[in-house]
Parts: sequence; structure tokens; C-alpha cells
Amino acid sequence: MLLPVTENPPGSLGRWTRYHTTVIVSAFVLSRLDYCNSLLSGLPRSTTQLLQRVMNAAARVVMATLSMHDHVKPALKHLHWLPVEQRIS
Repeated sequence: MLLPVTENPPGSLGRWTRYHTTVIVSAFVLSRLDYCNSLLSGLPRSTTQLLQRVMNAAARVVMATLSMHDHVKPALKHLHWLPVEQRIS
């Protein structure tokens, strides 16, 4: 459940949490992908792979425990983020 940005999630006591990071990343990265996804349909696979890399990097920021060598797909699933191909189709 997403709370308004002005509210802290229960138990956070005003410190920066993964919740806050998720809200910020969703606002700046995922909203841009979703904003014009009708324009993105039909793009070559090479272009959507670049967008997927951006999304993977955003997931690594949110899930700070991931290293560069860890698979990001479980993190995307945990965050309930669809891959770029599914977002634009």
C-alpha cells in the first residue's frame, strides 16, 4: 500500500527507509516509463533493453543489498514492478 509522501510508514520514526527510496524512484523513473508508454510500443528490442537497464538500476538503488553481480529479476518481482516489455505492451 502506498501512503502519501508526507506520511512516514508505521515504525519509521522519521528516518530514511527503503519505503522513501521506493517512492522517490517510482516518482522519477517509473512514472516516466509509464507516462508515454503508448509512444514506446513498437520500438526495437535494443531500445527497450536500454530502458530495462534503467529500470534494473533503479531496482538496485531501492534494494540496496543487491550487488552488481546479483540477479535483479527477484528484486523486480518483490517490488511488484513489471518488466519494460510488459509495461509498454
